[in-house]
Amino acid sequence: WFVGVNASTNSQVLAGLPIPGGGYFYHPNDEFQAIMGFPFSVFSWKPAKDWQMQYVWAFLTTMHARTVYQPSSRWQAYSGFDWTNENWRLSQRVNEDSHFFYYEKRLVTGMVWWVQPNVGLDVATGWAFDRYFSEIDGFELKGIDTVEIDNGIFVSARIDVRF
Repeated sequence: WFVGVNASTNSQVLAGLPIPGGGYFYHPNDEFQAIMGFPFSVFSWKPAKDWQMQYVWAFLTTMHARTVYQPSSRWQAYSGFDWTNENWRLSQRVNEDSHFFYYEKRLVTGMVWWVQPNVGLDVATGWAFDRYFSEIDGFELKGIDTVEIDNGIFVSARIDVRF
């Protein structure tokens, strides 16, 4: 069991106020582990030697669900669903609680080549949908001045560095 407190000035809910949380870490064997709790949950299951199922959820709208095939320590292929958001504080906002949010959902397929044990090149493609920008003043997913972005194909490349 664990307990904790999370406070963030960029939170979707109660920005700047401490949000209590906690959960239970369950690791019965090398094939399965889970953290079940609030404000986040994580699950990882290896049904076969080279295959892994991953799920991450963080309150309120961050979710990653993937199936990963990793035939060696240097290569992996994956496919899954991502729901993410980013937000910024506007420079001349009237309301101090106002944030400018970007929301996006993706169906994604990609490959990672681990150049070094902690450095990877991740190349992916897929379908991005339910995308929009919105100015939000409180606990809501769409606020004022919402700008919808069409669904479409995306291609991405990034360098992943882990410590």
